[in-house]
Amino acid sequence: MVTIDRIPFENRWRLATAGAMDLAMAYSTAVRGTLGEAFGEALDEMEVGFWEQAGLEQLAIARAFGFPLRTAREVAEAFTTISVLFQGPQLGVAGISDEGDAAVIRMERCPALARARKLRMDAKRVCMGCNAYSRSAVESLNPSFTLVHEKSMCLGDPFCEVHISPVRRRGRRGPAPKRQG
Repeated sequence: MVTIDRIPFENRWRLATAGAMDLAMAYSTAVRGTLGEAFGEALDEMEVGFWEQAGLEQLAIARAFGFPLRTAREVAEAFTTISVLFQGPQLGVAGISDEGDAAVIRMERCPALARARKLRMDAKRVCMGCNAYSRSAVESLNPSFTLVHEKSMCLGDPFCEVHISPVRRRGRRGPAPKRQG
């Protein structure tokens, strides 16, 4: 009898994540092909919502495994670890560096972009989904931090670079003074 155990673990993981990514991208392509670009803006909103929700799932995993999430570096480490879990070992995280109170992640391989190219999808849609997923994930892991993409392979850069930094809140004023008289 042939069982899953005959497929090496690393291959199972790679094939499962590639299959899941293909399914999401094929669904997007099919819906866009059926409805046409007349509904493009509504479809973009729907997909952004889908990827934002996927990003929110990172917090449950981080909590389940007790990941520390106090500093930008800790958030970056949790984000990249869980992103590899979701996207597979093909996600090429080259490294995380510290920049003051921020962390910079550099990625040199992106399975989502590779799958999109294979399916002849618009790379800008991958970027849109990635931005939504990444920002949602980081802000769910620790709402005191946010993520900004500085470089994106989807937009032609040779690698992706994201910065996780503290949210800069506008100065708060106290309550308005009470008027006399």
